[in-house]
Parts: sequence; structure tokens; C-alpha cells
Amino acid sequence: MAIQDTQWLLEQWGTWVNKDGVMLKASSPFGLGSTVGEAQITDDAAMAVDKVLLALKRSEKNLYRAVYKYYRYKLDDRRLARSLKIPMGTARYWRRNGERWVDGALTGVTLAE
Repeated sequence: MAIQDTQWLLEQWGTWVNKDGVMLKASSPFGLGSTVGEAQITDDAAMAVDKVLLALKRSEKNLYRAVYKYYRYKLDDRRLARSLKIPMGTARYWRRNGERWVDGALTGVTLAE
């Protein structure tokens, strides 16, 4: 699976997780909330991603925290670093390596119906 596909899946997973909530968007004026759109993946695919993220949490907690916060809360790298209380370069490194870990874990997993 290409890393861009994995990033898209993680973005859709973040939307799926938030489907009943309201997220604050950096682009909205004064941080006003906006309703989260519909995820473009099935519940089964989202749960498969969720399962892989749980395995990442058990294996590499820092990578998990970076990936989870980045996609769950739609953070950019600067806000991710601030929320993790680490330098931005470290946050980006953890997120990218977490994405690669998820990509490897999803290799061979069937996500389509």
C-alpha cells in the first residue's frame, strides 16, 4: 500500500471517529466549531484501522500518540508538537514513522467489501 493511501485511510478514520461530534478547525474564524463530514470508508475498514492503531499503541506509544492526535483532532505538525510538548521536528518524525508503521501493518489487510 502506498503511504498516500495509508494517510488517506487515517484521515478517513479520523472523520469516522468524529462522525457524531463537532471539531474545531484551525481555518474557521475564531476557532468556531464546524460539523464533521461523512467518512468515505466503511465501518469495517475504519475498525480495521482502529485495530492497527491499537497494536501501534501497544508497540510504540509515542508514535501512536502522534498519529492518533494528528488524525483524530486534525492537527497540523505545529499544534501536534505543542500538544505533545515536544519539538516540531520530533512530532513530525513520530507521526511519519507511525504512518509507516500503520502502512506496514495494513499490508495484506483487505479493507474493501
